[in-house]
Amino acid sequence: FEEIKQLPSYYFQAVGSGTGAIATLEAARRVRSAFSDISLPRLMLCQNLPFTPISDAWRMSMRLPQESTDNFRNAIKQVYADELTNWIPPYATRGGVYDSLTESHGDVLVASNAAAERAADTFLELEGIDIEPAAAVAVACLQDAVAQGRVERDAVMLLNITGGGRSRLARDYSLIPAEPKLRLSRK
Repeated sequence: FEEIKQLPSYYFQAVGSGTGAIATLEAARRVRSAFSDISLPRLMLCQNLPFTPISDAWRMSMRLPQESTDNFRNAIKQVYADELTNWIPPYATRGGVYDSLTESHGDVLVASNAAAERAADTFLELEGIDIEPAAAVAVACLQDAVAQGRVERDAVMLLNITGGGRSRLARDYSLIPAEPKLRLSRK
């Protein structure tokens, strides 16, 4: 807001739980309270096929789909961005994802693994930086929304890029993965 002197018309973010998008809407509400003639951004939440509980709930009803643990685990193994695989997001809770989508007149979009991988390549080519899988899902959904005419081409959009530069960093430094302090096993 400080840079562009307005809130974006659309806010694109890949989500697992949706809490970041809920917080973004809350921040937009606070800006609007100071400048009453401002509209809230439309939340455009993005998920990675085939793990799409928020998208499924938004399309079908206010309830999250009741999947078996095995179905969730199977879907998680198939996604490009496994960091987006929250089984129990705060969807129907008061002030949760459903309320935020409704208030902002938002929507939930989905991207395939192939679309996310292409989006990551495009982002690298155009911006010169590699991005994390979740961010690639958001880029893929934005590309698809523009191609389908779901957003106006000249609209002000904010795209949340949640991490990048790991490949570039690895060229210059030896990356050491974090080790867990505790591992639990299923018995």
